Amino acid sequence: MDLREKLNEHRRQNFLCDVNLIVEQRKFPAHKFVLAATSEYFSNMFVDEAPPLPPMHSTENDEQKENGKILQPKEDDENELVVDASSKNGHKAESNEMQSDDKVGNSANGTFGKSEKIIADVELEGAKANGFEAILKFLYTARFSCKAETVMEVLHNARVLKLSDVMQNCLVYLCQNMTVLQCIPTYQMALQYNYFPLVASCKQIVLNKFSELLVTKHFLEMSPVLLCQMLSDDNLKIPDEKLAMRAVIKWIMHDITVRKSLADRMLASIRFSYINTSDFLTELDKCKDVVYLKERFEACQVFKSDKSLLSGAFSLSFESNIGKDGSQKFPELVSMQHIPRKSYRPKIILTGGVSSYRNSIIDWCDNYDLFAHSWSQSNRLAISRSGHCMVHFDHRLLFLIGGQRSPDEFLNSVEIYDSADDRFRPTPSTQSLLKARKWFNAVQYGRNVYVVGGYSGDGPLDSIETYSPKTANSSWTSFAALDVAIFSFGSVVLGQELFISGGVINSSNSEELRSFCFKSKKVSQRSSMHLKRSQHCLVAVKDCLYAIGGRNCSEGVLKSVERYSIMDDAWTKVSAMSSARAGACAVVFDGLIYVFGGRAHLSIPVATTRKGANGGIVDPEMEVYDPMTNQWNFLPVDNNNANQFAGRSYAAAVLMQPLINSS
Repeated sequence: MDLREKLNEHRRQNFLCDVNLIVEQRKFPAHKFVLAATSEYFSNMFVDEAPPLPPMHSTENDEQKENGKILQPKEDDENELVVDASSKNGHKAESNEMQSDDKVGNSANGTFGKSEKIIADVELEGAKANGFEAILKFLYTARFSCKAETVMEVLHNARVLKLSDVMQNCLVYLCQNMTVLQCIPTYQMALQYNYFPLVASCKQIVLNKFSELLVTKHFLEMSPVLLCQMLSDDNLKIPDEKLAMRAVIKWIMHDITVRKSLADRMLASIRFSYINTSDFLTELDKCKDVVYLKERFEACQVFKSDKSLLSGAFSLSFESNIGKDGSQKFPELVSMQHIPRKSYRPKIILTGGVSSYRNSIIDWCDNYDLFAHSWSQSNRLAISRSGHCMVHFDHRLLFLIGGQRSPDEFLNSVEIYDSADDRFRPTPSTQSLLKARKWFNAVQYGRNVYVVGGYSGDGPLDSIETYSPKTANSSWTSFAALDVAIFSFGSVVLGQELFISGGVINSSNSEELRSFCFKSKKVSQRSSMHLKRSQHCLVAVKDCLYAIGGRNCSEGVLKSVERYSIMDDAWTKVSAMSSARAGACAVVFDGLIYVFGGRAHLSIPVATTRKGANGGIVDPEMEVYDPMTNQWNFLPVDNNNANQFAGRSYAAAVLMQPLINSS
């Protein structure tokens, strides 16, 4: 045990302690010399500033003064003080050794200007007993430690005692470990004392966990300035806009007399374009007894969007805000907010794959904002994957399943997206697939997730496994088998059937289309495609299927597209993409098909491609197909480094739908 720890142990045992620090009627024994040595606050408390003592002199000097003779000391060298020889009783000066003794004596008598105060008990006004032990431990050991339940008291004590190091440690701890219950009181304190990094950290917690904060008592204590700032922020994470409306009603109704006048400021921050009529009326019913507030909300309900989010323009009608005389009832309520928040904007989530930027299998997770047309990077996956699948279950749970980590390592592990932390987390091993696989497909049907076919270390698979996310302690189980073992195929669910197109069967590319009925577990053959395809995309728009790109042995990588009509059981060729793509990703949003990534050439293996040769991977531009016009267009990308995001193949992509309902 080192000296500091030994002293701290003596303090805890009240051994040789000479002062009691009284905090809220609790006594904390301590050693004054330790406190004074480690804290300027306690040093000033325990030590008095004393007046300087008169200079030391001898009796002989006094006699000489009385005779009118003044001594003139001379320094012949730095070790000897010489007295003037005209002195009556001249003698050799005292040696330097005697000088040193005098200095020590002077110090002991207070020449340094300090003397100890005799204090037995000290009451520390303003300090808090809770968390004071952590302060003493730091002063004795120079080691900081505190707990979440006492960190605020420790910070308060550090501020009272002017311990800047402890304050800094507390602020770092709070920034890293802030909870929803702490954020509002902490924000108010941080704002009062100008702890700006902590203010920013508190705001970030409010933005990220607003839904949780809304059900706590601390939400009602939010200042109107902070609430307006949060409601106006595009980064506010809420599942839908009705939650913002609910928050404003709850906050105002808590103190309607005082807060009623702030209603207009709050309402101007709500995106009424994204609240449907039924939800609006449900929330409005909560303030039906407050006529003024009800009228203000009704005036705001006029903001309605009648165009897609991608258009970036909204048609607004103000009929219900027009009075009988043709004037606006509440002109100040014309909202400036018609942009969807980032939390419910439509976006594409892209995970893993083989990157042209890194020339390897990656663990990246990226988002494409369909409103802002820009890519952004999220937290990374638990492990690198390619040839895997994602399923957005009930628009709430996002599963990432299987794939490969390297050419020889197939995966059966599953990750699930944690929206609170914006990252994928591994599920327990009990929720892993029965069979590790890559180049398979995964879909949702009803209340279950299904994985179909694929390739394992033993070769192609015909098995179908199922998992029920809503069942407690659920695990993957065997569900059925296809009529053939198959991998690198396209699939999509329509109605009660899973449609499976192309793929590799018996080591050959296939042009077949088959449907699997979930109820009967039987496979039926449908009309075949015009071309054999594997590593292609299959998506559904209304009652039609679209087979996009892929590859076959005779033509290599394909840019052709075919449309299948379920009613006619027939395939039709439609406009081809600008670029040939195999192993690409495709999603459907608002009736449009978005395709990105993939490989344009398969003759050059990625592992042997020189750096910068792009590994045959298609450039990151996203192509968009409009079935109504039968035309492909490139979608603008507002990123200089877009190649890092979309320039990859054998990745998995899924659409995160905006939570906006039509009126």
